[in-house]
Amino acid sequence: MNYWLYRHARGLNKALYQRLLAGLWLSEKQNVLLTGPTGIGKTWLACALAHQACRMDRSA
Repeated sequence: MNYWLYRHARGLNKALYQRLLAGLWLSEKQNVLLTGPTGIGKTWLACALAHQACRMDRSA
């Protein structure tokens, strides 16, 4: 787990982030919508989730 993510005040919900990385949203056939102001890491998080999905033999 990337604990450095929580050192900065990004307002991330740690439990939700861990659930997303576990891929539960994939197995439950749910969507993820990332919203927020410019520069907070939406693209980075989307890429991390897509990379994790690929590691779980899912397409991205």
